[in-house]
Amino acid sequence: MSGNNAQMFKIARSAQAVSHAQNIFNGLYPGVSAHVRVISFSGGVLKIATSASAVIADIRLQEKGIKEKINKVLNPLIVERIVCLASGGEMR
Repeated sequence: MSGNNAQMFKIARSAQAVSHAQNIFNGLYPGVSAHVRVISFSGGVLKIATSASAVIADIRLQEKGIKEKINKVLNPLIVERIVCLASGGEMR
C-alpha cells in the first residue's frame, strides 16, 4: 500500500471506529444519547463529548467494561483509554 493509500485507510478505520463506538454509547445511554457524541479515535484514545455530567461519571466508573464492549466490535483496533470532554449546552 502506498503512503497515501495507507493514510486514507487509517482515516477510514478511525471513522469506522467512531461510528461503531457511537452506536455502543447510544445503546448504553438511550435516555441521553443525544447528549453523548464520540468525536474521535486516534492512537488508542477514544474521545467523547457530553453535556451530561452523570454520563461522564458513569463512563469513568465503567470504563473497563465499556472498552471491552467497544473492542469486541473494533478488533483489531483497540481502545486503550476513553477521554470524556464536558461540553456546554445542547449537542447535535
